[in-house]
Amino acid sequence: MRLDRALAHLERYPFHMPGHKRNPDFGLPGAEIDITEIDGYDDLHAPTGVLARLQADLAALYGAGASFLSVNGSTCCILATISALCKPGDEILIARNCHKAVYNACFLNRLQVHYVEAEFDPTTGFYTRVTQAALDEALAAHPEVVAVVVTSPTYEGYISRLHCSVPLVVDAAHGAHLGLAPWLPGRMEGDAVICSYHKTLPALTQTAGVQVYDSSLAPKIKRYMDMYETSSPSYVLMNSVAKMADLVADPAAFETLQAGLLKLYKLPLEHLRLIQADDPTKINISTLHCNIDGNALAHRLRACGIEPEMSDRIHVICMATVGDTAAGFDLLARALREIDCTLEPGDWPVAPLPLPPRHLQSWQVPAGEPLPYQQAVGRIACETVFAYPPGVPMIVPGEEITAAFVQAIQAAKNSGTVLHGTAGGGAERICCCVLTKE
Repeated sequence: MRLDRALAHLERYPFHMPGHKRNPDFGLPGAEIDITEIDGYDDLHAPTGVLARLQADLAALYGAGASFLSVNGSTCCILATISALCKPGDEILIARNCHKAVYNACFLNRLQVHYVEAEFDPTTGFYTRVTQAALDEALAAHPEVVAVVVTSPTYEGYISRLHCSVPLVVDAAHGAHLGLAPWLPGRMEGDAVICSYHKTLPALTQTAGVQVYDSSLAPKIKRYMDMYETSSPSYVLMNSVAKMADLVADPAAFETLQAGLLKLYKLPLEHLRLIQADDPTKINISTLHCNIDGNALAHRLRACGIEPEMSDRIHVICMATVGDTAAGFDLLARALREIDCTLEPGDWPVAPLPLPPRHLQSWQVPAGEPLPYQQAVGRIACETVFAYPPGVPMIVPGEEITAAFVQAIQAAKNSGTVLHGTAGGGAERICCCVLTKE
């Protein structure tokens, strides 16, 4: 029996967890199917029934040898996969634009981190793809690397198609929809591919999974998924994945999305620019050549009844999925036309942020002290600072705080971009230390 059908037949009185007992008097949405691992409803950590079938359905959907479900988001999958592939002290190669969860996994496992950088497009201000040549060069420079981690697609929708002789982990958190309709780019390929179902498919927030294509890695990844994932996985969340997998198995589910995007990208705009990356469902609205920045554009879109995915100094991202309607696309098109008519030409300078010099691995860095950014130049960062979303670090522990980095922080802050620091510094201060020679 499928999970959603099994949950429709909860007929025994619940003298078990959770404490709400499915009592409707509490008014808790979803409580009617919120159960624990009771008889007949399987156990995600040792699945043999409805949850085993769900994971088999997901593996079939993505053409994988195995699929492991996460109700702790892609973060859990990233931590588990990197832990499975590496032991303390190992060398790992990661794309510099990886999500903070990748850096956290490297910190927890005390890995020796090397970087490969995505290409920077000065015409858009976006980091785009990691090239095969750049990956090959980085691996040749670091022959002891035991695994590679890249982000593909990126937040803006750029896709890197890569291969290498060591296990390749693809953080495709924003690519769960790829390959599910013939007009979409093909699914990501790697030894382990991590997808956030909730980001781009009709599943509830926190749902994700690891698709394992190298069967020899499956037992190791399963072991660490059991360690990092909650021992009380939500049946409400898992049920949403079951319904999602059934829905998107039919490519016709994506027809409204395709029609809406085709119409939107033909929109005549004079000042704003729609930048279509490899994944067309990421609608990048560039303000690079007009007299408004991305955060101001996001504010005006909200006034038109639209909440975008993110904004920064040079662009706004709107995400389109199978959940969108023709009316929603029309609302966005109308808002963009109305705003565009009020704008004038302008230019925002863009340049890649130089990679800060690194003096220590993140796990070697002491606690440090918080200082205003200007006073911290020349010191070593003791925390990660990032704009969220998307959660890509601007600096990580062990890297030198440079004047260029401080200027980038100031520009982001002035434009209204939200900055976070893992030690609480964020937009005003950074936790740092003086590098001492022993």
